[in-house]
Amino acid sequence: MNGITENSFIDVFRKNDELKRNVVSIREKKNSVREILIYNNDNQTGSFLYFNGDFDPVKVREMAKDEQFTEFGNNIILHFGASTPGINN
Repeated sequence: MNGITENSFIDVFRKNDELKRNVVSIREKKNSVREILIYNNDNQTGSFLYFNGDFDPVKVREMAKDEQFTEFGNNIILHFGASTPGINN
């Protein structure tokens, strides 16, 4: 995640617990957020979601602060049944 975002993305949320990591990074252009990267990893499964569009920067930062992207990402993964290849797959 750091290698992808280090030069052109801004972290708006980063939470590192013992075995969990949640990161939301954005790329802005003028007065809008153009790209959103959501990374979740709990040491057993992980997800990396990418959104491209024209997003309200205030709303994006508010959602990041309230940890809504973590829940949002988990719901998308559950809905579509996507998973990270690993021991259980």
